[in-house]
Amino acid sequence: MVRAVASGEFTRQLETAEGIVELVDTSGRRLATTTRSPTNEEIRIANHRRATKNQGMTTERLVNRLNSVDEPANRVKVYRIRRI
Repeated sequence: MVRAVASGEFTRQLETAEGIVELVDTSGRRLATTTRSPTNEEIRIANHRRATKNQGMTTERLVNRLNSVDEPANRVKVYRIRRI
């Protein structure tokens, strides 16, 4: 395994990165892509969300809510997909 040490401004950029980080050489050639590790606060929030029940809408509830609007143009059709 190769271990590279980041310092200075580069470290700050990595710590505040959102999503995928692309590492390139001076000519712009991609060397690697990575993501930063989640912070303790992000892990705590994710664990809380996972433990919370009924935090979202089921597809059925969402379709019923959308279809409750009076305008026919806003009606949603649901197609069931059968696994063969």
